[in-house]
Amino acid sequence: MNSKIRIKELRQLNKVSQGDLAKATGLTRQAISNYENKGRIPNKEILEKLANFFNVSVPYVLGAYSKKEILEVLKNSYISESKKTSLSYSEKIFEISFNVDLICIAKGLIPYDEPKFSLLSEKEINNIDFWKENFSFIFKSVAVKWLVTKPLDATKEDIVDALNDALSAELLKLEKDGRTQKDGKERVESPKELLKKRQDFINEHIFVDEDGEAFLDF
Repeated sequence: MNSKIRIKELRQLNKVSQGDLAKATGLTRQAISNYENKGRIPNKEILEKLANFFNVSVPYVLGAYSKKEILEVLKNSYISESKKTSLSYSEKIFEISFNVDLICIAKGLIPYDEPKFSLLSEKEINNIDFWKENFSFIFKSVAVKWLVTKPLDATKEDIVDALNDALSAELLKLEKDGRTQKDGKERVESPKELLKKRQDFINEHIFVDEDGEAFLDF
């Protein structure tokens, strides 16, 4: 939850004392202590000095999430589902994992006929650069954009909701994309075609047990 400014967090992360920060920014040690412990909000000029010193954005100093933090939640949500971690909002986490897989299939990053869920490799899952390279489109979403530009009192579940909105919008866009491309002389299937193949593949492996519960048998 980001309800407080991050001065103390940034200072401790960078191993900077209150005295050193005061000297570097022209503030008093007492002023920094007041910002950290009494909830006082610095003015615009001071916020810019603090942001420049720590090499972060002003919204981040005020408590907004960084893009890296948002991508970490996306990555960890996928990991949680792939490891079947028990979470109170597991359905939302499953939706993230499922949509990530579909988007990767639509973009040709993974094959449509992999006989499993959580299709990404361990190397890809744990590489934050993979998420940055292939999922930066989430920051075009209004809901996610607010998380990185406004100091909101947002929980991890709020971030998961925003991520699901962004992923669903991208998937809808890909589902409508019926264009095909050519890779040299070889025809490359469109996102729409790949998604249909994945759905057909899943449908072929859906079974219903004696209690009426559906399950996949690959």
